[in-house]
Amino acid sequence: MYVVRWARGTPALPNPLLAAAVMASLALQMADLYTPLNEYFGVVPVGITDWDS
Repeated sequence: MYVVRWARGTPALPNPLLAAAVMASLALQMADLYTPLNEYFGVVPVGITDWDS
């Protein structure tokens, strides 16, 4: 969504609800990965050494 707006030169934040939803989603993902919730959901953050092929 934001990439299309950037490519066309339109403002990226005309819809404050969309921006809030994106930020809330990012915050929930970070909370899931970097708090004790990761044990409950069975997830682990990807380390820098995991990115090499």
